[in-house]
Amino acid sequence: MLPEADEPDLLIVHARLVDAAGTLCADAAAPVTILVEGDAQLLAAPTVEAGIASAVVRVPADSPGFELHATSPGLAAGRATWSRR
Repeated sequence: MLPEADEPDLLIVHARLVDAAGTLCADAAAPVTILVEGDAQLLAAPTVEAGIASAVVRVPADSPGFELHATSPGLAAGRATWSRR
């Protein structure tokens, strides 16, 4: 996904809260922290509903990419990378 017409874009990102077997914990409501490393900006703290944390990231038109790090107490950390193709 690329921003159009050299304008910034918004991405909605999701982090699934799963148990050790990888099963979604739909009743999980633990706080989730999402950190952005690179050329992008998290616009607000993530919200958690039905075991899925969601947040909005602003991506500048000229961003070469960024990495997201998600953490929550008692759960393994997660990481995802976005890059321009």
